[in-house]
Amino acid sequence: MGVKNSKEELLKLTRKRIVNDVRKPITSILQIEDLFDDSDKIDSSNLIRLKNHLENEGRLSPHLVVKLIENCVKIFKKESNVLKIDYPVNIVGDIHGQFYDLLTIFSLGGSPEDCKYLFMGDFVDRGVFAF
Repeated sequence: MGVKNSKEELLKLTRKRIVNDVRKPITSILQIEDLFDDSDKIDSSNLIRLKNHLENEGRLSPHLVVKLIENCVKIFKKESNVLKIDYPVNIVGDIHGQFYDLLTIFSLGGSPEDCKYLFMGDFVDRGVFAF
């Protein structure tokens, strides 16, 4: 291939998978009704569905994203800002929003259903008193 590729050749290149054994991203977009039941609850099988969907680069509808955030806010508001956590617990630093890093942490440390995790967030690498 030279620099002088035709438009058709370039379009073919963008459609061809360079590494064929890498799965194609999921093209469907999850909606609220795909995860939540009539009682406005999400069960563990749908959490697994959500994890698998995101793991395969699937997208979420904007309404579903808002719904998930609203549900998280409700849960966080019920939680104390100081928690007593019994041993054993896996302590994790800031993952900077990296979903695939989170999946790797869970694969190494165990499923959140079976193991406790404490996510420390950003406090350990900020300011003059950083660790």
